[in-house]
Amino acid sequence: MHSGMIFDERDHRYILSYDDFQQQSSAGGDDRTTKKSNVSATTWHDRFRERCGQIINNEMTQKIIVAVIIFNSVLLGFEAFDFVGRNPNIQYAFDIIDYFCLILFTLEILMQFIYRRWEMCKDPWLTFDSAIIMVSWMGLSVEGGKAFRIIRALRIVMRMHDMKELVEALITCIPSIFAVGMLLMLILYIYGVMFTLLFQNLYQDGYLDEDYFSRLDYTLLTLIQMMTMDNWSAIIKQVMVVYPWAWFPFILYILMTTFIVLNLAVGVISSAVANVSHDEIESHLKQVSSDFEEKNDLTIRVLERKIDELTFMIEKLVRDHDERRRTEIPERNLLTPHSFINDRDED
Repeated sequence: MHSGMIFDERDHRYILSYDDFQQQSSAGGDDRTTKKSNVSATTWHDRFRERCGQIINNEMTQKIIVAVIIFNSVLLGFEAFDFVGRNPNIQYAFDIIDYFCLILFTLEILMQFIYRRWEMCKDPWLTFDSAIIMVSWMGLSVEGGKAFRIIRALRIVMRMHDMKELVEALITCIPSIFAVGMLLMLILYIYGVMFTLLFQNLYQDGYLDEDYFSRLDYTLLTLIQMMTMDNWSAIIKQVMVVYPWAWFPFILYILMTTFIVLNLAVGVISSAVANVSHDEIESHLKQVSSDFEEKNDLTIRVLERKIDELTFMIEKLVRDHDERRRTEIPERNLLTPHSFINDRDED
C-alpha cells in the first residue's frame, strides 16, 4: 500500500491524506519554483540580471537611496549660502560629494535597466527618475546648470507612498483642472477687456498711483493680483474716486474667482485624492477576497478528502464487525434422516 494513502475499495483508488497533501503541494510548489529558477537563470547574464534586481529592489537598499537623496538635497541647500561660494575648498568638497551622489543615482538607474530591460520604460516613475538623472548630467556641462541639480529632490516622491498617491491623484484630475483653468481664463479675459475699456484713462488723468488698466496685459496682471487678494481694496478705492459704482464689478469679480473658481479647483483635487484612496481600499479588499477564496477552495478540497477517508473507515469497520460475528457464531448441526436413524439405534 502507498505511504500516507488509503485505498478506497468502492472507487478502486487511493485517497491522499491531508498532511501528505500539504507536503506534496509544498514540494510541488518548490519543484515548480526550482524549475522556474533553472529556466530563468540558465546563463550567467540572466543570473547577473536577477542579482541586480534583488539588490536594487531590496528594502534596505531603497532606504539607503532615500537617505542619500535627502542628504544631497540638504547639501545643495547649504551650497546656496555665501560661506560655501566664497571658500574654494568648501565649494570643491561640495562638488565632489555631489558628483559621487550623482554617480550613485546613475548606478541605481543602470541596475534597474539591467534587471527590467526595456520594460522599465513602461514604468512612468522609473522613466521620470531616468529623465532627472539625464538632466543632472547635462547640467554639468551647461553654464548655470548647477542650479537645476535641486530637481533631484523630486526623486523622493516615488519612494514616499503618500506623496506618490497625491501626485497620481493630481495626474488623474488633470482634465478637470484644465476645465477649471479654462473657465478661469475666460473670466479673466472678459473682465480684462471690460476694465480696460472702462478705466484705461485713469492713470493718465492722475487718479491712479500705478498704471493698472491702460492696456489689456496690464489689466490682466492687475486682475491676477486682485485674485490673490493682494492690495485689492486700495485699487478699488482709487477707481471709486471717479466711478463710485466701480465696487460692484470688482467685488463680483473677486467672488467669482477667489471664492468660486479656486475653491472649485480645490474640490476637484480633493475628490481625486479621495477616489485614489477609495480605489486602493477596493484593490485591498479584492486581494483579501481572492486570498479567502483560494483558502476556502483548499479547505473544501481537504474536507472532501477527509469525508472520503472517514466514509471508507466506517465501511471497513462495519465489514470487520460482520466478519467477527460470522466467525464467533458456531455452525449449526443440520438434521438429516441418517443422523436421526443413528440416534434411535443408540436408544
